[in-house]
Amino acid sequence: MAPTVFGNPITDETLKALPEYANKEITPKDRAQVALSRKLPPPDFPVNVFGYIYNATGHTLNLAYDHDWSGHVDESSPYSQIIENGQWGSFLHVGDYTPGKLSLRQSTAAVVYNANNGLVGGFCKWVLAWDAAVSPHDNKAFTMFEEFQIVKEKQNWEALRQKLFNSGHESTDAAYGFKATVSITDGNNPTFHATITLDLPLENA
Repeated sequence: MAPTVFGNPITDETLKALPEYANKEITPKDRAQVALSRKLPPPDFPVNVFGYIYNATGHTLNLAYDHDWSGHVDESSPYSQIIENGQWGSFLHVGDYTPGKLSLRQSTAAVVYNANNGLVGGFCKWVLAWDAAVSPHDNKAFTMFEEFQIVKEKQNWEALRQKLFNSGHESTDAAYGFKATVSITDGNNPTFHATITLDLPLENA
């Protein structure tokens, strides 16, 4: 986890070591002025989200599409195209700078999987989303079901991002006989866990 405070403190002793302040009574304004003159860019800490998706639906999960608000999935650890029942799918999402903003690295993205529960009209999709950045930061996790007919081009990504930002460390949603639960840990290298299963009384669910 990245430190939450970094840099050297600017104190009276710091200023007394400078020729211009050697024989001067030091004020808060002086300390502030020197602090501003020594301000450095924020450290470029990496942000990596390690994602794990577990399929306990009794059916096969298929990757529908994904979306990046900030960051990108690592080419060597991409989203699993197919996750069979009883399998884990894993991925690595790497944080980047948000386009058009002066900010620290951030990983904010969503991945969408679909399945068929074997019933009429039983095709459905799960949206699994997360937001993580350099500490201190309140990492977010969010999930929701949506109609199978919604395609990537018609997805309201801004509305989804607002739902993500309004969520917390955990999120659960249920529909069409299925239930999805997601969670994320703190820090700039968090773990994102998602479990998709049946919305039935099951042991260990």
